[in-house]
Amino acid sequence: MDFQVAWEWVKKNKLMTGLAIFAVVVIAYWFFGLLLTSTTMGPRDTLRYEESDFYAPAMGDVAYDFELDAFEQPTFEQTELEIRRGDVEVESEDAEADLEILKVLVDNREGYIERSSKHETNLVLRINAQVRIPVEEFDSFIEAMENNFEIESFELENYRMDVQRQLDELSVVRQTLEDFDRMRQETQELDLSVERIELLSSITSEMQFLARERDRLERDLGGKTKQADLATLSVVFVEEMDVELELWPDDLGNRFVDNLNSAMDSVAMTLASILTNSLVLFVKVIEYIVYAVVILFPLVLVWNLIKKRRKVAKSE
Repeated sequence: MDFQVAWEWVKKNKLMTGLAIFAVVVIAYWFFGLLLTSTTMGPRDTLRYEESDFYAPAMGDVAYDFELDAFEQPTFEQTELEIRRGDVEVESEDAEADLEILKVLVDNREGYIERSSKHETNLVLRINAQVRIPVEEFDSFIEAMENNFEIESFELENYRMDVQRQLDELSVVRQTLEDFDRMRQETQELDLSVERIELLSSITSEMQFLARERDRLERDLGGKTKQADLATLSVVFVEEMDVELELWPDDLGNRFVDNLNSAMDSVAMTLASILTNSLVLFVKVIEYIVYAVVILFPLVLVWNLIKKRRKVAKSE
């Protein structure tokens, strides 16, 4: 009986039936679209590796060979290093010209300027230079600085650096490397077997670690030795700039107009951005409301009509 009532309603209200079918199709399309998206963007498949993907050395393969460095290793004899450094500030009338004079003084003593920088404001020009001078020429260089520049402040520092611990560590690492190298050579003379290959792998791994540690210690000691051989002096040239104070600049009016125009442009851009974002948000809200009405209104209407038909049929 209910089916006959519904069929009669469908024949009498073809337009509403078409809208209901359209809404059902839209909902089904949206639902299946989400379902397909979730299945295609699922977790990635787990990578599977076959045993053949890994390298397995053959019995006679020298896969774990490691050679000690053939070049002569650096030697460090001094267990205590003397470090000399200083800071000098020079009051200058022409900082860039004084920097050129400094370069000449440095070149004459076989030194070099490690780095330099310049900072300039309306009031002062500062040029910083870090100088490296052979330690035996350091005293004469300081004397030349006093003769050629007007020194504002001067500070020298001498101190000693103990490197005995690093030397002992380096000696132990080098000796251990040699022992491992002899062990590796003896292992290579053994009969071919899996145990031989595993032992060579373990020895090689230890030798590589010790070689990295040896290189680190040699770099550290080399840097400290260089620091002892070359004294460091930080030189700062300070030049005060000639500044004319203007109580009322000629272009003050133009500056005010330019700043005012810039401020107005900034305010206008801010307001335009706020209005644009608000308008976009409003359009998006209206768009979602229209979608909801198009989808839900036919369904609600059809449902209400079916309920009314049922009530009429029951009353009859």
